[in-house]
Amino acid sequence: MATYSRVVNAQKCIRVGGKHNDLDDVGHDTYHHTFFEMLGNWSFASYFKREACMMAWSLLTETYRLPKSRLYVTYFGGCSELGLEPDLESRSIWIENGVPSERVLPFSMKDNFWAMGNTGPCGPCTEIHFDLIDRPNASRLVNAGSPEVIELWNLVFMQFDRQADGFLQQLPQKHVDTGMGLERITAVLQGHASNYDTDLFAPLFSAIQKGCRCRPYSGRVEDRFDVAYRIVADHTRMLSVAIADGLLPGNRESGGKLRQIMHRCVHQASKVMGSTPGFLGDLTSVVVDILGDFYPELAMHREQIRDVTNETEHRYLENLVFGRQMITKALSKYGNIRTLSGGQLLEIQDGRFGKSVPGDVICLLATEFGLTADMEEFEKILQEKQGLSCATPVDDSAELLSLYDVDFLKAKGFGPTNDSFKYDRFWTGDGYGFGTVDAKVVALKFDGGFVDCVAKGNTCGLLVDKTNFYAEAGGQVADQGRAVTDKGDEAQIFDVQSRQNYVLHKAIVEEGSLNVGDTVVLSLDKSRRQGCMLNHTATHLVSFCLNKVLGNVRQQSSMVNDEKLSFEFTCSKMSVSNEDLSAVTELANQFIRDDTPVYHSVLPLHVARSIGNLVTLVDEVYPSSVNVVSIGIPVSDLLEGKMEKRQCCNSVELCCGTHVDNLSHLGAVVITHLQGANQSTKRLVAVTGERATEALKSSQSLRLQLEVLSKVQSTVEAMEISQNIAKLLADSSVFPKVDRDAAQKELEKLTLSRQVNKVKNEGKLAHLSKVVAGLLQENSASAAFVSSFDFAKTRDIVEVLVRLAPNHPTILISTSNLFTEVIVGVAYVPKEGQVLFTSSQLSEFLCQELQGSYSLPKGKLAKHTNFHIFSLPLKGDRNQEINRVLDLARKFVTEAELKQSTKIIS
Repeated sequence: MATYSRVVNAQKCIRVGGKHNDLDDVGHDTYHHTFFEMLGNWSFASYFKREACMMAWSLLTETYRLPKSRLYVTYFGGCSELGLEPDLESRSIWIENGVPSERVLPFSMKDNFWAMGNTGPCGPCTEIHFDLIDRPNASRLVNAGSPEVIELWNLVFMQFDRQADGFLQQLPQKHVDTGMGLERITAVLQGHASNYDTDLFAPLFSAIQKGCRCRPYSGRVEDRFDVAYRIVADHTRMLSVAIADGLLPGNRESGGKLRQIMHRCVHQASKVMGSTPGFLGDLTSVVVDILGDFYPELAMHREQIRDVTNETEHRYLENLVFGRQMITKALSKYGNIRTLSGGQLLEIQDGRFGKSVPGDVICLLATEFGLTADMEEFEKILQEKQGLSCATPVDDSAELLSLYDVDFLKAKGFGPTNDSFKYDRFWTGDGYGFGTVDAKVVALKFDGGFVDCVAKGNTCGLLVDKTNFYAEAGGQVADQGRAVTDKGDEAQIFDVQSRQNYVLHKAIVEEGSLNVGDTVVLSLDKSRRQGCMLNHTATHLVSFCLNKVLGNVRQQSSMVNDEKLSFEFTCSKMSVSNEDLSAVTELANQFIRDDTPVYHSVLPLHVARSIGNLVTLVDEVYPSSVNVVSIGIPVSDLLEGKMEKRQCCNSVELCCGTHVDNLSHLGAVVITHLQGANQSTKRLVAVTGERATEALKSSQSLRLQLEVLSKVQSTVEAMEISQNIAKLLADSSVFPKVDRDAAQKELEKLTLSRQVNKVKNEGKLAHLSKVVAGLLQENSASAAFVSSFDFAKTRDIVEVLVRLAPNHPTILISTSNLFTEVIVGVAYVPKEGQVLFTSSQLSEFLCQELQGSYSLPKGKLAKHTNFHIFSLPLKGDRNQEINRVLDLARKFVTEAELKQSTKIIS
């Protein structure tokens, strides 16, 4: 198509965000849509204003036979602030074509100057409007927001290129881009005031009425049923087309917007119209029947469209139930609040309270609880969480190359930069080495223009004849490094960008100056480059392994830097489990352990496309010569069709990135995060090399601590270990996801088990307290209490006596059959009041008499020094031996009392 100068087309258009966003209007009027078909004609430096206006007028008035009396035309009225004159040329053309001058109306930049963004091609436009009522003069209603006078056709004259500073530079060639909505022209030709009354929507409304068993569509603007009819019909068209084109509901960007619109559609259908589950999936088939002949991809993906719609509907309705439960749990923690903060929304979304719930569902449900949701903060936190940032932020003020700069360089005789050296590397045995390149400075971009010299402290754009630096492309961040002249002048290169094969190095001059004509030595930041190489090759490997485990994996986007890789994808399996991730990780690391080689080859594009299992990106425009990266099989074998019988990794992709020569150089691949595991679009993050080793070490340390926690008895010690584990899980940004989730579950299990044991222990201690209190009450008049009964743990008796705090010495002997070779007991003496003896004196006496041992309580009870636990060998009949111990204890108490009485008498 690059050779075409004139084109006509019909294209699918979706408007749900950005500059052209009709989402909020859909359903509430009769002419806005999220999806519509745009009819257009294009001129690429062929015809211009006169021909475009004459052809448009001829089609509408002669072919379509629209009454000229109902047509109005607008043109650009100029802008004094930008120094733009009115487009009187267009005005004259219309009048010459027979349009009355009073129907040729001037308007401002807002209505009659077209631009897609803040920069890029733009220009004045002229529009043709139609009066649905046929009044004598409807000029005042043109561009006034009236549904009775509508815009039919917009003719845009591309003659400017808006620069970053707002300056409008004349394009070297002028072009035409026109657009007329099929839905609007269909309504006019069929004699309807509403787009929704045409045969494009009638079959959908009939299916909605039948499927929901509700009243027919009546076309009223304010009626909630008719609003729901329009929303459901429009959104079903939009979601069907989007899914057929490969977009699936997800968490971010376009996928997130699609999911939001599908939720909106389900909400209107179920809540307003009373639809049952599965209704929207059936409705997509009606869309396919209407549009499938002209857009065959709809018919090809009919089942997928229905299945994705049904799955999204099911999850939305399920999330409404879960969402109410999760918000209730969250409010029990947050207390009496009126607004859910961004952080709180993220906690609920991430499943902190049991189940993960999408953010838009939380916001919808928040109103049921009388809450508002801080979506602005939520989106900000989400972007920070999901973003992959470069090690050094790019300076936005640094110079960039524009198309005019490229034309300037070409005019000066400077050819594209030779960047073939970016692939040069060598394996040293423990890492990669990279050579330097001696290059000549051919141009310096500074302060919006080209200069001969840039002094110390300034940021500039450095262009050289050849380079070993990788310019940001293919999801891989740019190289960083240094440029040093033979005079010792030095610049730090912090970013590299390419336009039309001219490579611009963004640099800060740190020493001396840079001059056109200088020879510079270019050296890379080796650590950054090697990290990118490892992670880019790992991206290909992970993609291949995901496809093997999950099936039908389609890459949506990827991002690679020296620290990690991010891979966003869709697959045939709706939910990805930790078992799946384990399988992917094991397969990837098996290929690494097998020393799988990586091959590179530059091929003509048509030759590369002949490789059977070649992975390409749907929307990517590839050059005529491409770089093929093959893991496991030489590219020459692939071209000969020798890969079918190979039982190895055979990932083959078109890729301009930098890669390793062997998978063993990756060390290991560790998947650290997975977002959207239950959504159509999923995103994983993985690490390699040293960071993978760190992750595996962290996992091993965690397992050891969990093992210790499972065995420890002390509550205090267990609490400390639990806190250490929780801190490790929270602080470690690099951690195997599967291990993290397993550890979290194990920690929760151990914590729950400890809590259950604590409850059981509390019940046991309560029972013991009741028994001991009863015994003490019966012998409250005694100077000391000596008794025996059945108890299994001496620490339980110590805890009971600490709680009861009897005011006289207490000696308790266990009669439990658990002690088969010893007799155990506890001696307690209060710290306050009259002290006849200490617990250690009594214990020492018994142990000397019976050759036993004694000690203070252990663990948290060791602080109670007025307790001693004694253990005495069992040498005969248990009952006789216990009675003997009791007698000795009573004897000791009696003698202590006599000594005290003797002291008092004397």
